[in-house]
Amino acid sequence: MAENQIVEIVVGILAGTAGAFTLGALSAAITIRRRVGLFARIKHERSSTPPAWLMTFSPAERSAHKQRDKAMRQLLASVHAEAKAFQDRTLAQLVAASAVLFGALVVTALGVTLWRDSNFIHFASSSFDLAALIVSFSAFRRSGRYRTAWLRRRAVAEFLRQWLTVDYLLTSPGPALTHRVECLLAEWESAITQDPQTLLASTGVLARKRIADLGLAVAEADPSDDDLRSYWSVRPHRQARWFEDSLERLERSHHNRGRFMACTFVVAAIAGCVKLVALTAHNDVVANAALFIFLICVGLAGASSSAYLGQNQRSLKHRYSQQLRAIEHWQDSSKQDGLAARLSGNASVRISEIVRDICAFERLMMVELLDWMAITTDDAMELAAS
Repeated sequence: MAENQIVEIVVGILAGTAGAFTLGALSAAITIRRRVGLFARIKHERSSTPPAWLMTFSPAERSAHKQRDKAMRQLLASVHAEAKAFQDRTLAQLVAASAVLFGALVVTALGVTLWRDSNFIHFASSSFDLAALIVSFSAFRRSGRYRTAWLRRRAVAEFLRQWLTVDYLLTSPGPALTHRVECLLAEWESAITQDPQTLLASTGVLARKRIADLGLAVAEADPSDDDLRSYWSVRPHRQARWFEDSLERLERSHHNRGRFMACTFVVAAIAGCVKLVALTAHNDVVANAALFIFLICVGLAGASSSAYLGQNQRSLKHRYSQQLRAIEHWQDSSKQDGLAARLSGNASVRISEIVRDICAFERLMMVELLDWMAITTDDAMELAAS
């Protein structure tokens, strides 16, 4: 009997410990795999229709630069993919931490309901709880490191996107383009610190320098109307469409969470009623099963609320709406004596006014980048796949 108890204790402890670590690893791996599919689906579902208020100018054909443009787009895609990989790892670690903590709740609920007379489940539950704390602590630590790397690479990707849509399109890129871009990437990576405490400030310094540099470059280049139409198409037009698509995605996520919470409430209410009837009928088995379901529903609702409050969806929804209003206001101002007026046929618009408009728009995008970084640094996770 003593030997059987020892075996039961040892096996329970080993099973609980192994279960926690296995659950954490599996949930992280599954999350990364699902993120890949989610990103592909979002790219497929992105709308090509701009907001109704946004002016549209057909870009000029750049057949002479087609191969070079393609190479630059591929370079941007590779840098963006690196940032997304760190984003996926950040989220995967947070999901792993949440999964093992929820697993601890499930095992504990089994120990106090369906298997409350099992010594094995009690030892497994205790060891699972301790292992879950270790896994969640290490996962949160890793997610912090991945988040810093994610923010740095995303900032570099946005600076490269800006350079390709302003400096590359509107000014003469000159010879040795690949070498120049490599030098720029190295410069930006060294300028953005790896210290989470100074990451945002260093990015802000670089953003201000970029605005000043591109303003001088565009003024000196005096771009043609064809180049300006290309800029409008790939920058204001595309950014406004991206913000609108992102708002729709956040709205869908909000409604999906509402339906999930409603389902857990209904199931929990039914389980509570079943438990009450079972207790009245002195049916302990049914009462314990109903209590187990009730506890799981409460745990799911709590985990969902915690994840929602920890995400930056609420903040980003406000930010994206504000950015769309800012772009619309920028366009209204540009119609008077700026870039939009020039593209609408007003040849009297001076280059200084065009530079002013371009710098104003790029400043909006840099403010959005800095705000997004601040929100993502403070909040627990960001589910956007873009």
